[in-house]
Amino acid sequence: MSTTVSINCACGRSFTHQCSHSWQSAGQHARGFRLHLYGGEVLHGVQWPDGRALVVDDPEAGLATAAVSVQALLAGGYHGARLEWAPAPTTPEDAS
Repeated sequence: MSTTVSINCACGRSFTHQCSHSWQSAGQHARGFRLHLYGGEVLHGVQWPDGRALVVDDPEAGLATAAVSVQALLAGGYHGARLEWAPAPTTPEDAS
């Protein structure tokens, strides 16, 4: 099974990634986060269910940094950043 993911940048450019990972199954979702850097800048990122993470460094230029985990991302260049997780996804079953 192959999935194509398209990302549309605010500058009008789009990026496409095709992948076939075994973690793609019902009930598993990517989770967003924000990195609050020491100087006050805030970067947005995502962690996939298999642990891989990506943070968007420059949305206008389409630049991002990826790592095998959020911990590796922080250790690899964002040491000291504060991590803020998006709320966990909810399902209709959770609301009842």
